[in-house]
Amino acid sequence: MNSPQPATTRFALFLRGINVGGVKVPMAQLREVLTQMGGASVRSWLASGNVALDWPGDAPGLQRAAEAVLGERFGYRARVLVRRVDELAAIIAACP
Repeated sequence: MNSPQPATTRFALFLRGINVGGVKVPMAQLREVLTQMGGASVRSWLASGNVALDWPGDAPGLQRAAEAVLGERFGYRARVLVRRVDELAAIIAACP
């Protein structure tokens, strides 16, 4: 019998300062790292560092995990802004 999968939330991650100033983060490797740390349906846009993924925890936990693993894997002080996709949709809908 399969155990139930934990509920996930769709998040957007915005990585600061990548692919500029000597900080190289290939998007394929970024998606791989985020998947290995527990993200699902990971999708990146261009080489911007903008990523969407499903995550079983909360935003602060995802931010801490992403900053730690990215810093370790790519050798820089990672700064990641994390927002729920539904929050971003509400902001866009409220924009006059």
